Amino acid sequence: MKKLRFLIYIWCLPWDILAWLVILLMWSIWGTKLRWEDGLWFEFKRDSWPSRTWYNPWAGTTFGHGGILGYGHSGKKGIDTKTEKHEHIHVEQFEVVMLSHLLMALLFIFFTEYNGYSLFIFFTIWLSGGFLNYLIGGIVSLMRGKSFYTGNIKEMAAYAITDKEEKQK
Repeated sequence: MKKLRFLIYIWCLPWDILAWLVILLMWSIWGTKLRWEDGLWFEFKRDSWPSRTWYNPWAGTTFGHGGILGYGHSGKKGIDTKTEKHEHIHVEQFEVVMLSHLLMALLFIFFTEYNGYSLFIFFTIWLSGGFLNYLIGGIVSLMRGKSFYTGNIKEMAAYAITDKEEKQK
């Protein structure tokens, strides 16, 4: 089945292209260690503006197949830090959400009469998958009286998996 892995990139590609452009821009200004590890990743430089200010408390952020790692949170080769493993769980979550939103968008096209807005709505449904899924998880978390971030089911799952893998070592 690993031979079919490339198919995952096909249904994620529209979002990934935008994400990779943002990642490349940020890397060119503030980054180091640009590399491909099941996506395009970089680490902020220690003395960069984000590392000294708004990104300082964070270890990593995922944008589709890739993202940002805070200074000191990327390993030497492969996915070998706890932060990298955590962020790659979000990559898997993203892949599932993007396929489900693509299927919803295809159902929309199938069950509606074509008009000038059909393709716009199709792409909106498809491309909003990752963002909406995380946003809705945060909103539900707030409604349950938890933190938007730490109570979000996506974060709770990623931390639980990462923590379990660390304990099994």
